[in-house]
Amino acid sequence: MERGYRSYLVRVWRRRPPPAAPIHVLVEEIQSGRQAELRGRAAADVAAPVEGALAGTGAGAAAGRVHGDAGGGGRMILVVGATGSVGGRIARGLLGRGHQVRVLVRPGSAYGPLLEAGAEAAQGDLRDPASLAAACRGVETLVTTAISLGRAAPDTVETVELDGYRSLFEAARSAGVRHVVYTSMLEADTRSPVPFVAAKAVTEQRLRDSGLAWTILAPDVFMDVWLTAVVAGPALSGGDVWYVGSGRRRHSFVHGADVAAFAVAAVDDPAAIGRRLAIGGPEALTLHDVVGVFGSLLGRTIAEHGVQPGEPVPGLPPLMAGMLGMLDASESVLPMEELAAEFGVRLTSVREWAQSLVPVGTR
Repeated sequence: MERGYRSYLVRVWRRRPPPAAPIHVLVEEIQSGRQAELRGRAAADVAAPVEGALAGTGAGAAAGRVHGDAGGGGRMILVVGATGSVGGRIARGLLGRGHQVRVLVRPGSAYGPLLEAGAEAAQGDLRDPASLAAACRGVETLVTTAISLGRAAPDTVETVELDGYRSLFEAARSAGVRHVVYTSMLEADTRSPVPFVAAKAVTEQRLRDSGLAWTILAPDVFMDVWLTAVVAGPALSGGDVWYVGSGRRRHSFVHGADVAAFAVAAVDDPAAIGRRLAIGGPEALTLHDVVGVFGSLLGRTIAEHGVQPGEPVPGLPPLMAGMLGMLDASESVLPMEELAAEFGVRLTSVREWAQSLVPVGTR
């Protein structure tokens, strides 16, 4: 399984898009390939959105429940963004704890496996306020991970992160939702020159001002998305690694599965209400350190190069170059031992993640 995914990752990287292409062209194939391997399917046959959607079929959807069917025990939880990697993990984790789970899905999206796992579907869109009102009906807790990143118009920062989330919070308040768990980002700041990052901060404040009980998850950089594109892809294909600056700034890279685990725990823990949880991995590493991890596993020295802020990064789209510039401008060292223990989350290290990509025979 890992060997097949590693080969697929190398194929995707070697035909990576030109710098002008959006991030999802690079990341979605890597992520969807991983999801396909986890289900024992041919990675080349699967297409998925930016977070790496679960593949589904019409037959699978028919086997599940639609909004309005009778469900099992437990309180109803609405997950927005459940066809993504993190959102999907959250939905399955909540189902595993015995909760009723409703997922907001677009017609034609790949949500069949979630229905097979026991969720019910409410068709809708963050850009359709009426559909949000229907989806929130009877819901006690709302968990949302949906983003516009990597999608094309009409899904934009304005229509999703700003207008869409305003409509979602209004629908939740009108429906009597008791608790909202919102996935933001550690770097969210209204002063950021990156619209997506600034919008995250605006949405955080809107949630605080909404009158709803809230929990904000603020993860650091996702290793299984950003480090896949920046380090794992070129390392596994025999290429050089490129980044912005010196590559010596430390960051607490976090795995998406761990962020999902915090979200699931926050739903059931009243101590999470009214808190912004800064989430990172078990250690703070530099990009240079990450390159070293892959080099040690592959048994070779991997060449690495830094460009000046504002310059193109070979093989990566402008959005990723801008985010890499943010990483070079500051550090994010998060002490995680106490928070992880409080919420019962075992954190994934960069080495553990890298080992899952590197075949045993090459270590």
